[in-house]
Amino acid sequence: MSINYGIIFRHILVILPISAMLTFILTLVICNSKLGKNFGRRLPNISELGLGAAHPFFAAGFTVLAPQFIAILIGRHLFLMHCNIISNDGSKRRVKIYLIIQLVVGVLTTPFMLLMGWAYGVAGRIPHLVGASGLFGLIITYAWLHSLLSWYLYLKARRTFASFEQDKSDIPYLISPIFYTICSILSLVNVAIWSKTGNSIAQYIAAGTPFLYLLPWMYGFCSTRYGYRA
Repeated sequence: MSINYGIIFRHILVILPISAMLTFILTLVICNSKLGKNFGRRLPNISELGLGAAHPFFAAGFTVLAPQFIAILIGRHLFLMHCNIISNDGSKRRVKIYLIIQLVVGVLTTPFMLLMGWAYGVAGRIPHLVGASGLFGLIITYAWLHSLLSWYLYLKARRTFASFEQDKSDIPYLISPIFYTICSILSLVNVAIWSKTGNSIAQYIAAGTPFLYLLPWMYGFCSTRYGYRA
């Protein structure tokens, strides 16, 4: 009996957004438990959690997170490539090129993620900041690319299914692009606040929002876990 690795991958995808979020949270909790006494009542910056005795756990956490993130992005890419609206689109080729660019931007975040996770305790502050800047910059870029695509798909669906013009059945389809746009704005604003003021709360919001962004993808992963529709 042959093993269908595609089905296995698609089943794993269903839990990966939650798994990635838990990996990130557990990494911060474990690192904080190792260094908690150093900060007192002050909420530390995420970077500070990668120093001293906590560095191996910080680096290991982001090392475990990176392949999960890549798998999620590839899964979302495959889902969108098989989306009926895109498959039946007259400008299908341009949309698929856009999807490839979007995927490349997303995958490029992982080297910066690993640099951020490993550098501070080994190579110092500057490489760590390069990793953090590249990571946040590319994540925000990916989020905006995906948000724009979700608006395109929504508008395309309205034109494709004329019934949308006559009732309110398009509201569930409208929620997704609005949600993605809000998350993108939230990330961008909090990264700007953090870079200007060093506010640790803004940093945690900026770092946590991308995981929130991924959660709606679980529905698509669940609906296609046995294969994509022809």
